[in-house]
Amino acid sequence: LAAVEDGYYYMNFEQKLLFLNLETNDVIPVCAKPECDHKSSSCNAFFGNGAALRSIYYYRGYIYYFGLSNGMAQLCRMDKSGTTREVIGELIPNDGVDSIRAVFQGEYAFIYDGSGLADEQETTKSIIEVSLTSGDKKIVYEVTGKGISITNVKCFGDKIFFTVREADSISDKAISVHSRGLFSYSCSNDEIEEVSGQNINDYYVVDGTMYYFVTGEGLYKIDIGSDISQKIWESTEQCDMCSVSSDGEYIYLNNHKYCYYMWELYGFSENRYIVIDKGGNVINEILCPDALALYFGDDRYLFYKSMNDAEGLMYMKKDDIETGGDWKQVFE
Repeated sequence: LAAVEDGYYYMNFEQKLLFLNLETNDVIPVCAKPECDHKSSSCNAFFGNGAALRSIYYYRGYIYYFGLSNGMAQLCRMDKSGTTREVIGELIPNDGVDSIRAVFQGEYAFIYDGSGLADEQETTKSIIEVSLTSGDKKIVYEVTGKGISITNVKCFGDKIFFTVREADSISDKAISVHSRGLFSYSCSNDEIEEVSGQNINDYYVVDGTMYYFVTGEGLYKIDIGSDISQKIWESTEQCDMCSVSSDGEYIYLNNHKYCYYMWELYGFSENRYIVIDKGGNVINEILCPDALALYFGDDRYLFYKSMNDAEGLMYMKKDDIETGGDWKQVFE
């Protein structure tokens, strides 16, 4: 979902671009065409027939998405009404797998493909900087290996942070994975720096403090520029590898990736959000036992994708996040 002031944009499984207002629970096709019934391919909200991936972004007044043409992914944008669309630039080969992601900083988008952990052949993965004005692109980082992947690319200040994960072993039944560590790319001086060589699964920066999760250990925090870190939360049997985010007030963990890797043991049943204050105290644990995917949301809502319905987008208002709140379903 792409957050804006009065709601969220998202692409449904029919590849129709929708606008969601959770205050009213209204879902509106992003199409300003007069007298359009929004049911045919002529609707401006329709991206079907394999013409786009489902990842949606909102940045500086425009909706950004990945179009597909002749086996290549393209960075595209459109206005908020869905009336005008344009291709900014061609990116990398893609056969319709929704593994390409973007982060934005200044006049640039930084694009990467998060797949690769199951590749038994040596491949090269890259972070590509694309100018939003000219479409010019350059590779700012690349790594080569078997079962290699660039993940968790995020922008804080003038730096693009990212982790590099690789498979220790690959078989038909399992993949053993570790992280090479956390790295950063400085947009101002074009330099790559290793931030940490620990087995970091994910991280987030809040008010100059980085919170990061080390697989098999737990959640740490460290002030940017300091060499002294502090473990503030110990991993548990069900939450041994967590994704990390924050709304500025609380730190949020989810263990969906761990449940996926430990499928035979946990399946969907142990999917959860863990709400933690900045000192490491657990405020709440929120179960999502039928979740296909968990989305951290923003300072207003949490989300997850339910497997119990074709659309199944669930949300929880954060007003009472300390006590739990109720999951509700988005109805189109």
